[in-house]
Parts: sequence; C-alpha cells; structure tokens
Amino acid sequence: MTPTPPDARLHTRGPGASLHVKGPALRPAALGIALRPANDADAAFLQRLYGETRSDELAFTPWTDAAKAAFLASQFALQHRHFTTAGVTTDFWIVEIGGEAAGRLYVRRGASLWRLVEISLRSAAQGRGAGSTLIDWLQGCARDDGASGIDLHVLVTNPRAASLYARHGFVPVAGDGHDTPDTHRRMIWRIS
Repeated sequence: MTPTPPDARLHTRGPGASLHVKGPALRPAALGIALRPANDADAAFLQRLYGETRSDELAFTPWTDAAKAAFLASQFALQHRHFTTAGVTTDFWIVEIGGEAAGRLYVRRGASLWRLVEISLRSAAQGRGAGSTLIDWLQGCARDDGASGIDLHVLVTNPRAASLYARHGFVPVAGDGHDTPDTHRRMIWRIS
C-alpha cells in the first residue's frame, strides 16, 4: 500500500479561496473531459500520477523499487506541501476523462496574473487534445476574470510541454528573476 503523505488535504487554500472561477464553461463534451475539486480521497491517485510523471527520469536510476517508491512518496509530499502553502490561493482540480481520474490541474489566481502551477495527465490521456482543451478553458477564464495573463514554469527537459504552451501563445521570459534556467523556463501568455 502506498503511504499517504503528511498534510494530504487537497483543497483550495488561502483567504477568499474558491473553486469557482468566472469564465466560459468547460465544454469538451466530445473528449469527455470534466473537472472536479480535488479532495482527500484523491491523494493516492495524485501520488500515483506524480510517480508516473517521474518514471522516465527514474527508469535508469540504479535504485531498488522500494527505494524509488520511498523517494517518490517523499517528493510528492514535499511538492504538495509547497503547493498548499498557507495564504496562497490555489485551486486544485482533478481532470476526469470519461468519468475516470486522468490528471490534475492546479492554478493560482492572482489579482492580475494567474499561474498555471501544474497540469499533468496520465500518459494514456496525452496527445488527444485534453491538455489543449484545458489550456483554452483556463485562458478564457483568465480573460473573463480580468487577469493580465497566465504564467508557468516548464521543465527545460520537456520540449513537448513547451511546444504545447507555445501553440497556445505562451512565450519564454528570461532574465526577470522568476526562472531557474538550469531546470525550468518561465513562459507567459499575456491578454492583449
């Protein structure tokens, strides 16, 4: 059994936090996509999803399966604790496709600039338009809410994700003190 990380509460944090945003309805009926607020019962799924997103980099690590599992549990717990920092409003959604949990979408809605904290889909759900549908929806919500744009940080080792974001109008931003060039590149989509 996979251990539940400490502080596995999955909910919106921060003053005035809400899982409801103004914006267009998510209408990906043809793809069978739905969003729902994450809750405590999703912790095991989210930890498995996290492990799946790290599987390529751990494939050649000479650790035992038990050591890899312990490492992933620890890293997931640290990441989740970071995402649920008190005083920071973050929306945590489970992405469902065909009624089954298929990913996560985490968003911080600032007064002006929104941050796409995390979008992860199970490998079986990738390459089918779900990521594009979610980004289009999020951009519509940000526009309707009066935000100035959305930023994100993408791993420099993930050109597929960077390409997806670029197709949606995100452009790299360098030298502003918000990126870590060795590991992540900051990208931003500005509402004109």
